[in-house]
Amino acid sequence: MHAVAGLGRSRAAARSSRADGPSMFTFALRAADQPKLFGARFEVRSQSGHGGMGAVYKALDLATGQQVALKVRFEREGPQAERFAQEARLRSELVHPAIVRYVAHGRGPGGEPFIAMEWLDGETLEERLRRGPITVLET
Repeated sequence: MHAVAGLGRSRAAARSSRADGPSMFTFALRAADQPKLFGARFEVRSQSGHGGMGAVYKALDLATGQQVALKVRFEREGPQAERFAQEARLRSELVHPAIVRYVAHGRGPGGEPFIAMEWLDGETLEERLRRGPITVLET
């Protein structure tokens, strides 16, 4: 499973987002143009998911050689960015076998806040839901 939760807005909706930051579409194009380095440690390899508030990328942790999920927020300042920073701080304190492992957090080359988490291979939530409802035992 990829760590893409909470990023479910359409491409068209993201293109018409507020003018105070890059749209998801613009950000995705820049990431495709050249590898980006986040926190001088995480090199973006491919985009895994996106939405109106951010995107998730598969990245290489240059310090460990491990693949990570890089959750990147488009909005750099404001209340949503503050909530994202709080999420990063809380994730850094949580260790549990049922929670995706926190790796690091920081700011990208353009000031974008990010959280790096362990990369989990498997089906996405969207793929799983195509097979039918999720049972209580699966949650």
